[in-house]
Amino acid sequence: MDQTAYFEQMRQKRRSEILETARRMILDQGLFSFSMQGLAQTLDVSTVTLYKYYKNSTAIIEDLYQTTTGTLFQFPDLFPTQKKPKDLALERISLILDDMICRREDFRLVMTLGLYIYPSDSVTEILPAAPLKQYLQETLPPEVCALSHDGSDFLSFATHACLAFMQSVATQNKPNTKQMK
Repeated sequence: MDQTAYFEQMRQKRRSEILETARRMILDQGLFSFSMQGLAQTLDVSTVTLYKYYKNSTAIIEDLYQTTTGTLFQFPDLFPTQKKPKDLALERISLILDDMICRREDFRLVMTLGLYIYPSDSVTEILPAAPLKQYLQETLPPEVCALSHDGSDFLSFATHACLAFMQSVATQNKPNTKQMK
């Protein structure tokens, strides 16, 4: 590995460390307690060092939002079974909801940062429905996606139901997720 590649690798490692520490601080202490000085103190570096990586705290918040949002809709691969499409769909949606519960802190972080970065946008813009809808469309059997008793779009309903669940889980301290599911 040449010297330039090594330094770039170390720079990326430090950026990841900064983001992870910022994430932990925001989740533990709240967004309005977050500052470059507090982050520098927690990392045991000077603020000058932080400014080499990020222009200001808003740049860290935006990077953290983009990084976390990019991973939110990467659900585990679900393997097909020999069940009826309707039962399979319910099982897959249940697995997706379970995964959302496991990553509750990530959703809470995105909600918090999104409301800070985009204060006038609706929550559905902060947690965009398109990636989740695409995932459900690729995952659920076509005959399930077409199901509806009143002619409405089941896929849109399932997407918005999952997003509503996600928002609920993200905004509660200790939600009763079994009851919500």
